[in-house]
Amino acid sequence: MIGPRSEAEKLLRRYRAQLVAQGNRASRNLLAIVERIERRIMRSLARQYGERGITKASASRVRAIANRIALEADPEIAAWFHRVGPAAATNGLLVQAEYLATAARMQGWQGLPYERVRGSFDAWQSGIDAGRLFNFGDSARFEALKWQWTGYWMRTAEALQDRFVEAAIKGESWKDLAKASVEDLNTLGLRGRMNKDAFSDAFTRTKLTEISNAASTGMAADAGIALFANLGIPDDRQSEICAEASERDPMTLEEWDATDLGRPPRHVFNCRCLLLAQPSPTWWGGSENVEVMEAAA
Repeated sequence: MIGPRSEAEKLLRRYRAQLVAQGNRASRNLLAIVERIERRIMRSLARQYGERGITKASASRVRAIANRIALEADPEIAAWFHRVGPAAATNGLLVQAEYLATAARMQGWQGLPYERVRGSFDAWQSGIDAGRLFNFGDSARFEALKWQWTGYWMRTAEALQDRFVEAAIKGESWKDLAKASVEDLNTLGLRGRMNKDAFSDAFTRTKLTEISNAASTGMAADAGIALFANLGIPDDRQSEICAEASERDPMTLEEWDATDLGRPPRHVFNCRCLLLAQPSPTWWGGSENVEVMEAAA
């Protein structure tokens, strides 16, 4: 039951467009951070090895330098998360609240007939105003997000070390390597590493969608709603996995986790799905609201 579905899809389109716009701005900010880190790595390596060149024996230090500089960027990445997180969380809260209000034929979330919905939304809003990303396991959640960021730099550092070892074996000088790099790691042609522009876009869009969904489902779960249906945007951009998820019956969050589909976002760049709360008619209370919900189903 997703009802009224057409109105829910319009809501999702509107809020996903807002989330993409937020993501584009956030991606540019993240890309600037990544580029600063890469320039710092290159300058540090130039100071270390610019005169005497790099050797196979010293190449392991290359990876250590890159890892150290990347880890020192963690506070800046944390600040980035705490700037972009509230906007993404608000996006998820609003689409969920407006959907519930639409399903109950109310003018806004303030008019919802169930006190726990209003109380939960107020609690989430207070947390967002305080700059908190989630209302559960905040530090652990951030560590999980940060791990994915660190994984990018692990690949970068490994590729750097491989490239410099290769240069040492071939007898290439540091000057040749530095000239080729022009303080830009992309021009080194590092293997096994994602392009930094693609990384920034993919990481930002995926994380903001994830935060939006976490806030959305968290608010509904706090309000006592146990079942969620997947709502996607059925157009030519929709993936097969998202289309399949949208055909599934409503499930609990635990049941979604146990499926082969999981929760959104399910893929990089273009997952626009949201898990929408599916309250039962009796959840709303009162015979009038039961009739409204049955008519909307």
